[in-house]
Amino acid sequence: MEEPQAESPEQTPLVEQNSAPQPEVTPQVMPPAPVRKRKTGWILALIVMIAAAAGAGGWWFAKKDSKKATDTPKTTQTTVIKNTNMPAKTATQSPYAVLSRDYNKEGTPIMVNPLDGSAAITAKGAEGGSVTDVYKNQVLARTPSTTTVATESLWLSQDSGKTFTQLFTGSAAASKDGSADQITSAKFSTDGKSVVFGLLQSKNINATTVSRKNTIKMIDPVTKATKDLFMSESAGVFITKFDATTEKVYFRTGCYDCDGGPTPTLYVYDIATVATTVLYDDKTLAASGILPNSTNTKLAILKASDKCSGLGGCAPYTLEEYDVASKASKVIYTQLSDSTPLLFGFQSDTDNLYYTKDTSVISITSDGTSLTLYTAPKTIVTLDYVSAERIVAAIGSYGDSKAVNKVVNYDVATKKSTDVLQVSSGVQETKVVWR
Repeated sequence: MEEPQAESPEQTPLVEQNSAPQPEVTPQVMPPAPVRKRKTGWILALIVMIAAAAGAGGWWFAKKDSKKATDTPKTTQTTVIKNTNMPAKTATQSPYAVLSRDYNKEGTPIMVNPLDGSAAITAKGAEGGSVTDVYKNQVLARTPSTTTVATESLWLSQDSGKTFTQLFTGSAAASKDGSADQITSAKFSTDGKSVVFGLLQSKNINATTVSRKNTIKMIDPVTKATKDLFMSESAGVFITKFDATTEKVYFRTGCYDCDGGPTPTLYVYDIATVATTVLYDDKTLAASGILPNSTNTKLAILKASDKCSGLGGCAPYTLEEYDVASKASKVIYTQLSDSTPLLFGFQSDTDNLYYTKDTSVISITSDGTSLTLYTAPKTIVTLDYVSAERIVAAIGSYGDSKAVNKVVNYDVATKKSTDVLQVSSGVQETKVVWR
């Protein structure tokens, strides 16, 4: 039926939140490369970072649905799960490996590729799954319903992706021509102790009317007990961040099973007050990436032109930093071409905003100056981790389905790179995990 959405430069990536100083996947956002048709059962394209990121807001070309996004999600009263008995397992303070999966074939396993270049490890469980989020050495993965598996599932690993156990399973399709429950996004809380995810209820294609609502749920990884937080009329709910300290969920909405992406609105759901508010909105944007920093005081925003022949936005792209308190924006960088991706996020150590400029990773320091952290020998296609000490990136050719790029582990101090693995453009995702 459907293959998990690849988070690759060929598609618009899911922005994933990065929370400094906690080691997490660094978000990334990029302009969409031309969408190519794939074999039946494959998904055409995942959200910007739209990080990173991670990651990561953003625009997400997900799976088709006739349901259009509505403006403000409905909220319902709920009791919050307080998970106090599940601290995250002790993790090292630096990245250990890159997780990857090849999308050329259904059911392929997730691979754990150590950053030192040593032999890859084949994960057990979650075969055919897509990694949705990483917190230190914990990993979330989603497996889709297929011709042989009737349900979608969410999986959890607490050993850096080596073994996965089932965390949640949705309902099967309501009819032969219908679809199973779909997990539209899933994120760890910023302390790694809870998980929130969007669940789009199953549909019956033969029904006179098809109305699918998305329920945002919280799950306890220890007991697997779930609680409904709120419900959205929009089929697609794409969670950017779940802040454990403030108990707020940052998310965007849009259609799902469709050729569109999230709307350029960042919502915040407050668990304590049971209220949804708008943190940022710009309805003039054709497509955008929106990513909060670790303290939620600033947003990185990618604005795209709507003068495009295809879906989503196109060049020129403008990266802005938005101050939440003052609601003032300043332009960081403008990219005039679609020939390379524009990736951005906040550093995992300093929380400084960073972005790519063709072959370079540039950080904006606290005094507003630009600092080049890394200059690659080829175009930077994806970014999995950015700190003042280390860069993990895929370099090579952008937008070429036949290209074979490589993931490198770059030491900023020694300026030495280690080749980690080779990835085929558009068919393999990568995410950094800790030991």
